[in-house]
Amino acid sequence: MHSYATSLTNRSYVIYVEALVSAAFFVSLSFVLHISGYTIPFYLSTPSAGLFFSITCALYDRYLWRCRLFNMRLCRIPNLNGVYVGHVDVQKGIHGEGQQEALPCWVHITQTWSKISVVFETRFSISCSSMAALDERHGLHPNLSGLRYYYHAERKTGTVLEDMEPHSGLARLLPKNRSWSVLEGDFFNDQGYQRWGAYHLKRSDDPIEVERWLADTGRIVTRTTNN
Repeated sequence: MHSYATSLTNRSYVIYVEALVSAAFFVSLSFVLHISGYTIPFYLSTPSAGLFFSITCALYDRYLWRCRLFNMRLCRIPNLNGVYVGHVDVQKGIHGEGQQEALPCWVHITQTWSKISVVFETRFSISCSSMAALDERHGLHPNLSGLRYYYHAERKTGTVLEDMEPHSGLARLLPKNRSWSVLEGDFFNDQGYQRWGAYHLKRSDDPIEVERWLADTGRIVTRTTNN
C-alpha cells in the first residue's frame, strides 16, 4: 500500500485531535492511578504518553475513520475497500484507430485513512497503483474529481498479447452514486503501449458472486496484496 492525497480532510487537523484525545486518556489514567495511591515511575510515564498517541493514530487510521456515530461517518473520505467487477473498453492508438475491445476486469481496492492500493486485472494483464489522489466532486469541474492513480502494468505469465511490454499509465475512477459502489472512468497508457479506454465497475460484497463471476471470465484467482 502507498500514501494518497485527498481534499476531503485536513490531515494535520486530525493529527492534532488525535494528540489531544491520547493526552486526555493518559491524564485520566494517571489521575485514576494517583487516587488509588499508585505512582507511575517517570521512565514508564514518558514512553506511555507516546504509546497512547501511537495506538490512537493506528486505531483511527485502520478502523475509526470509516465508523459511523449517530448514523454519521467520522470522516468524509469514502470507504472504497472491496472487490469491483465489470469490464473495460480498450482502444488502440493515440486516436483510437484500432478496434475497440471489451475485456472483463476485476479490481481490488484496499484502503485505510492514509494509504491505498488499487490492483486491476484482466485475463491477460495485472497492474498495481503506486500514487493516488482522492478528490471531492464539486463545482464546475466534476470530471476532475474522484479517484485518480498512477499504475505500473505487466503481462501475466502464460498469456499472449502482441507487443505488450511492462508499462505505466494514469487512471481515473468517478463515482456514479453517493456510496461509490458504482464507478466509471478512463485510463491512458504511456507511449510504450498505446492503449486507452473506459472503466465500468460495480462493487460486489458477496464473495460467492465474485467467485462465480471470476470463474465465468476464466480468471485464476490471485489472493496476494501489496503492502
